[in-house]
Amino acid sequence: MAKLPPGSKLPSFIQSYHWFRNTPSWMDQCTAKFGDIFTLRLPFSPPFIVVHNPEHIKAIFTADPDVLHGGEANYLLEPLTGKNSLMLQDGANHLKLRKLLLPPFHGERMQAYGETIATLTEQMLDRWQAGKHLSVLDEMHQLTQKVIIKTIFGVTESVKFNQLDSLLTNFSNALSKPASGFLAIKPSSAQTMMAMALKKFNVGSMRFQPGKLLPWYPLTQALHELNEFLFAEFADRRASNTPDRTDILSLLMAARHDDGSALNDWELRDQMVTVLPAGHETTTSALGWVFYFLLNNPQAEQRVRDELSRVTQGKPLQISQLSQLEYLDAILKESLRLYPVATGTPRLVKQPLRLGAYEIPAGAMLFVSTYLANRNPAVFAEPELFKPERFMEKRYSTTEYIPYGGGTRRCIGAAFAHYEIKIIMATLLQRVEFVADPLVKVTVGRRANIFLAPSHGMPIVIKAVKAKAANWQAK
Repeated sequence: MAKLPPGSKLPSFIQSYHWFRNTPSWMDQCTAKFGDIFTLRLPFSPPFIVVHNPEHIKAIFTADPDVLHGGEANYLLEPLTGKNSLMLQDGANHLKLRKLLLPPFHGERMQAYGETIATLTEQMLDRWQAGKHLSVLDEMHQLTQKVIIKTIFGVTESVKFNQLDSLLTNFSNALSKPASGFLAIKPSSAQTMMAMALKKFNVGSMRFQPGKLLPWYPLTQALHELNEFLFAEFADRRASNTPDRTDILSLLMAARHDDGSALNDWELRDQMVTVLPAGHETTTSALGWVFYFLLNNPQAEQRVRDELSRVTQGKPLQISQLSQLEYLDAILKESLRLYPVATGTPRLVKQPLRLGAYEIPAGAMLFVSTYLANRNPAVFAEPELFKPERFMEKRYSTTEYIPYGGGTRRCIGAAFAHYEIKIIMATLLQRVEFVADPLVKVTVGRRANIFLAPSHGMPIVIKAVKAKAANWQAK
């Protein structure tokens, strides 16, 4: 039995360059040459095995949690998210914490945020004017950040709102700087040394800050200031004792471990900081891709506008009508199929694992490629084409279509993100006509050094903006 899948013979530093700088095209080249499982060799790294066959994906997503560790595979994120982050947990600890955190992101509680999302979208559109050139990613970044402040953090008072808005902007800007890019890089000895250095400087601490000459100082400082705000907010919430609050932070503060204890300040802080890049930049990038595909497929754009007119009869959309927007839902799914904002999800192999004809050794890193899995020609006919109708004709399994990962480590905010994007796009398409900026060619770029997004900020030109007819109705 072969020990490892085949892979490129190029020097490891060249493979590393392609992996980090040209991920989609490099993955396509490797798939064409080596098939649905192959090995990358990155500098100072264990074997890095890329998987995108549904059978292999199922084996990974259903494996014993003692055999594959998703949390340990994400260890380079610890200086950013903190050791308590859901993303860094494994085994029983991961399952317990996921069970504790999941309820606020689903069901009626999530749907209660719909009116807030739509109102914030309307406020954004009130600023848009015909003839104006806009960056979709910049506009959606500001919008989704405000959504997070109101629905996740539950901050509504104007002074606090503006303060947190400024803090999160500084955090996002610092995270996007090249010096912070190591957070997106898979393990190597040099990166490990950088992570260890950050831990030595204790990024999460409010008592110590590294010198300003360090290249990641802006990120360190942004986290320091955000921590101060969060800990003060936790104290205020406990002192005010308002059990009727429905924002996610308040719901998490009310949650209890199996022993009846509440999450402490650092547990709360780590989960809230995890939400920012995982639930903010991802949504921004996904919205950018929806615009990209609508602008490049005018028939699809017209069809979704016709659907909105038919469902709403020219009136403001109601939350209860969202489920009737089947084609809009299909457009979102197809956009995420072609360009899932996160290219994959890693697992560290703790015990030898058999995948088809290969015996994967302990210490290797498995990488389930969402990008490749969602373009598998054995699953999706004409996989390179934008065809939203495929999601109206067939229901794909949780190992065939995996834009949010899968198994017990599927993105905890997937339902919330999908719901948010549908509301934003439905509200926007009712009021705005737009075209692509003719002076810019959009390709594949990145946000926050990690997430795939349209390049150049996804520029558009506004053709027309209709006046708001009425406020959203939560019926």
